[in-house]
Amino acid sequence: MDFINNEKILSHLVKKDAKLFDYLKNELILSYRQTNAFIKNKTLLINDNVITKNKSIKKGDIIILRFPDEDNEYLPENIQLDIIYETIDLLIINKPPHILVHPTVTVKEHTIANAICYYYNKINLKSKIRFVNRLDQDTSGILIIAKNAYAHSFLAKQFENNQTTKKYLTIIEGHLFPKNGVIEANLIKGKDDIKYHISDSGKASKTIYKVLKEYESYSLLECILKSGRTHQIRVSLKSIGGFILGDTLYYKKSDLINRQALHAYKLEFIEPRTLHRKCLACDLPFDMKNLL
Repeated sequence: MDFINNEKILSHLVKKDAKLFDYLKNELILSYRQTNAFIKNKTLLINDNVITKNKSIKKGDIIILRFPDEDNEYLPENIQLDIIYETIDLLIINKPPHILVHPTVTVKEHTIANAICYYYNKINLKSKIRFVNRLDQDTSGILIIAKNAYAHSFLAKQFENNQTTKKYLTIIEGHLFPKNGVIEANLIKGKDDIKYHISDSGKASKTIYKVLKEYESYSLLECILKSGRTHQIRVSLKSIGGFILGDTLYYKKSDLINRQALHAYKLEFIEPRTLHRKCLACDLPFDMKNLL
């Protein structure tokens, strides 16, 4: 892809004749809904002409997507962010435990979204906050935020199609046999609307686990997600007797750590615009390091 390196403009040289919507879907990974949104906002141009409907485009045409200034609904708070990678399209942080990703009905402040709102104001970026992935309140690790609609669509499609590599570290009580394996299970939300459990009517999930090190009463595991279901690791490991230390929702309280010992430590993905494959990793937080 040939792009203008500008956080407010994406410029692409058309490589072949096609219908506009189909081309954007296949080449720029934009859904029909998102393309319609660009058209509605008059921010999609072909050869400097604003486009109002689907049309045929030709090789050599220039597609321009403009990212207008946007407001977000969050209250800015000066909360320190551990930024591990940043481009004109992406902000990637190491999320600490004990903090929500975004506000809820009952919690309006002190979330990652509030912190990012403050950071965007600081760097004068007028954009909505678009989370590409989510982590539970007490799960730490890599969290991706897209700075524009194009980047969000590009990364979200990779997650949806399992084209990313997502690796977690976790500490469980006891030992597992065998030491590595694959857990395939259909997961569904329970009647309490909080916990998930395994059911034939649930959505398919696949988790690859490997025991990295064993201690007298505990084990350190690496888990690779081949799907992106809520509470996937916690429910899947529980189904084979792997109870995550400190997981009060699916196991029990621990005197050694005051949250589930689960950390999203590595992620591989394809970057928007450059199409380079990027691998990021972040260290274990202090509480899990202290356990080990």
